[in-house]
Amino acid sequence: MDFRINQRLLRYPRVAVWQGFGFGMLVTLAFHGVLLPMFHWAPPLWELPPAEWASETFGHLLWIWVIEVIRRDLQQRWSPDHG
Repeated sequence: MDFRINQRLLRYPRVAVWQGFGFGMLVTLAFHGVLLPMFHWAPPLWELPPAEWASETFGHLLWIWVIEVIRRDLQQRWSPDHG
């Protein structure tokens, strides 16, 4: 049985733009601008103090960037062209 991951499933170029920063901003806006306020779990992003807004945005950008760096490394290691 072949356990190699299909390379086509690992490639999402629009999600990975700017090493995932675009997706990190989308996550920030989706969660803090829509989902969390909709369920009354947190105030909307525009009502947060600037320091908290900056912290949340930076945190999302950082974790999505780390995920993208690891994804690229694993994709390179698992690609058939890698020696």
